[in-house]
Amino acid sequence: MAKQDKEDFTPVGAQFIAPSEEIMQLEVDRSQDPQREPGPINLHRYVGVPAYSGIATFMGVPVCLNQADLKAGKVDVAVLGAPVDIGSGARGAAYGPRYIRADERHIERMPELITNSATRVRPFEVLKVVDYGDAAASGG
Repeated sequence: MAKQDKEDFTPVGAQFIAPSEEIMQLEVDRSQDPQREPGPINLHRYVGVPAYSGIATFMGVPVCLNQADLKAGKVDVAVLGAPVDIGSGARGAAYGPRYIRADERHIERMPELITNSATRVRPFEVLKVVDYGDAAASGG
């Protein structure tokens, strides 16, 4: 990036950052958050959760916010969305990861009951799967 004056930057806390995609890569300061043990976070309030309610995650699996959560949870698969829209036609592909999480209302939020018909394996019983959110992507 070319050298710029401070007037071209936006103040965020005590830091100055460029107004472009660099803000998307600036991590949230979590020093004031309540302390918790690292590991996947289950966002379900109740055992039986209808697919159309609650906070949307991929297949209703727990969420990891950082690498410490992934390591502590001994995660096998972390699903990461890539919200990028660089096409020249109809726009909106950047919403893809959000829509995939939200449109799973047709699938019960009990992924451990899903069986692969070809292998007869229940992948969510064999693998520890989490939703790792979306990548800090800029496109579109």
